[in-house]
Amino acid sequence: MTKQKIPILGVVTNCKNVEPLSKWVIENENIFVANGMNFNKMVGTCFKRGGRFEESFKPLREESAEIVWNAILTTSAKQPIDFITSFESPSKFGMDIWKYFCAWIGDEIWAEPIPGTMRLLSLNKS
Repeated sequence: MTKQKIPILGVVTNCKNVEPLSKWVIENENIFVANGMNFNKMVGTCFKRGGRFEESFKPLREESAEIVWNAILTTSAKQPIDFITSFESPSKFGMDIWKYFCAWIGDEIWAEPIPGTMRLLSLNKS
């Protein structure tokens, strides 16, 4: 949809039981690719809070925050990228996102808007 212009960072949470955190990503990244989910970078993290293991997870939360921050720095575009203006209108952009999602989940029946929706969307063009 963005014609590979926008770098996409995948952040997988709840990797608390694997060492290192990146192990889950290394072992499962191919499943995402096989399902059309291509990320420029994917990282494993743990941001678990609360409960009896709150203090135990603190080092993992701190490590995860650093992992995500570094991934943002290395993955982000150097210059702003405008891909929205290539669409006819904001409502067309929204509909295209919805159609991509419907195609991805394999449920084309929801791809067409409910009657009257397009009229409502066109009223929001301001």
